[in-house]
Amino acid sequence: MICSVLIPSRGNPEGLRDTIDSLSTTAPTSSFEVLVRVDDDDPRLGDYRELRWGDHDASLALPRTALLVGPRGAGYGDLASMFAELAAVARCQWVWPMDDDVLVTGGWAALLAALEPRERIVFPEWYFLGASGYQRTGGYFPIVPNGSWDPSPLCQPVDCFLTELSRERGWETTFLDGVEVHHDGRPRSNGPGNHRPIVSKQIRVRHPEHFEVGDYSIVDDYCYFSARVRIGRCSHVANGCSVAGGPEQQFTLGDYSSLSAGVRIWCVSDDFRNDVVTVVPPGMSNPKDHLIAGDVEFGRYTAAGANSVVMPETVVPEGAVIGALSFVPSGYPLRPWTVYAGSPVRKVGTRNQESVLAQVEKIEAFLGQVEKIEAFLGQRVK
Repeated sequence: MICSVLIPSRGNPEGLRDTIDSLSTTAPTSSFEVLVRVDDDDPRLGDYRELRWGDHDASLALPRTALLVGPRGAGYGDLASMFAELAAVARCQWVWPMDDDVLVTGGWAALLAALEPRERIVFPEWYFLGASGYQRTGGYFPIVPNGSWDPSPLCQPVDCFLTELSRERGWETTFLDGVEVHHDGRPRSNGPGNHRPIVSKQIRVRHPEHFEVGDYSIVDDYCYFSARVRIGRCSHVANGCSVAGGPEQQFTLGDYSSLSAGVRIWCVSDDFRNDVVTVVPPGMSNPKDHLIAGDVEFGRYTAAGANSVVMPETVVPEGAVIGALSFVPSGYPLRPWTVYAGSPVRKVGTRNQESVLAQVEKIEAFLGQVEKIEAFLGQRVK
């Protein structure tokens, strides 16, 4: 064994189990031991004790897992003392303080190369592993030599003080970017699949069989939909929006797009000049000869500001946005990556395509890590 993983935990045996499973499933054989500290007044102590502890077959990735139970005063309320207590029983040259909601899914080559056994470790020699969801300059997961270290910096987010502390003490820190460390921040009550969209119960959908909402998207309260609706990934329909048109017409909102509060989308409209503006009685064929009808499509990275109105046969192309209180006439030719506003709309600017796409890239990278976690947990459950 070359590294002892130190994990303080409270009230989260399920998360701890997933953390240990990620190590035992992906780590090289016989490389790590896991030491866990839990308070003796933890309400989930019985569940912690049911996890697998002890010395195991040396052929396993985790030949040793140990549970330490102690008083609350010197435990979770004082993480520095907890880490020190765990380090005191560690058997390895290196110690790796970790959270109980972390998954390590691969990339071990860089870590093992850095921590290869040696006769003498010069302190301070630190390694930091950035976790998904944290900036590269931060992370909660330093790896330090055992036996000559101050645990106090290890019990708070590294990104809060790393730069200043390193400058003060002259520490040389090395980031091991190749190690796949993920902060699993999903609500445990939801479990795997927290990517599902959030759709308020306080909305009206006239044709639910034609209502689709993508992963991570949100539809807020008091919205009304009478057309066919397809909402993409990571998109938002704010409160009080309406999309009207009937089941023959389609409204599409692309990925990473948004309708602000009170937006009105019309896939069908009366012709106020030539037709009677009224409700046609049931059972009667529609006498209106001049209806304005057509699908409305918002491409990716688009948006409409609050209380704007968009008429039928409108395509809002990729990256285009419409300012608040604007009116988009039927069939108005909009161009990609352009900012529009006014009644009727007119071009008022150009969108920063490079900046927008860079932000989308960061979101997609994060979601890729989340989905990798989901896949790992799903395989473990199977």
